This record gives sequence, C-alpha cells and structure tokens, in this order.
Amino acid sequence: MFSRELRRSRRLWLSLTPWKQRLLFWSGAVAVGATAAFFAIGSEHAIDWFGRLIAPSPWLALLVTPAGLALTAYLTRRYFSGAQGSGIPQTIPPCTPTTRRCASGCCRCAWPRARSR
Repeated sequence: MFSRELRRSRRLWLSLTPWKQRLLFWSGAVAVGATAAFFAIGSEHAIDWFGRLIAPSPWLALLVTPAGLALTAYLTRRYFSGAQGSGIPQTIPPCTPTTRRCASGCCRCAWPRARSR
C-alpha cells in the first residue's frame, strides 16, 4: 500500500503537466503584480506633475480638473467608443435569480435564497 502511494506521489511531482500549470499561474501572478507596481509608480508621477502644474496658483486646479475630465470624455467617445457604460451594470443581467447561475454556467451567483414562510 505504501509503494502505491509513493508511486502516485512521484507521478504527481515528476509529471510535466502540473508544473506547466503552476508556472502559468505564477507567471500570471507576477505579471499582475508588475502591472500594479507600474500603475502605482505612474500615479505617483501624475500626482507630482499635477502639483507642479498648479504650483503657480492653487486656484488653477479649478480650471485644470474639469478640462481634464472633458478631454478624457472626448477621447473616450472619439477613440474608445465601446468603453462607454462599461462596469457593474453589464455584469448583473447574466445572473438571474431563477437559475442562480451565470450565463456561461461557470459560477454560482450570490443571489439570496427566498425564504419560505
């Protein structure tokens, strides 16, 4: 019995397929971490740049901030037309209270169960 478990354990540890999956998983984790670090560094640079931009007058922020919002809205509508309205509202309809399953069937939704009285 011990030798059978040892063979099974050896097969699991020496097989190439689980190690490929582990490598893929950890590579994704490193990529997500690097992306998060990149965005954190970028946000620090943006904050520094904004501080230098409004340094002559703090009231300048009242002009720059709405102008930046308008520019962002224009660029989004002009070049990224599929991005409007993206977010949580699009994720809610696939989950229905009757099936308690997502449309793809991959996961259960967090709909509360109806109490029977």
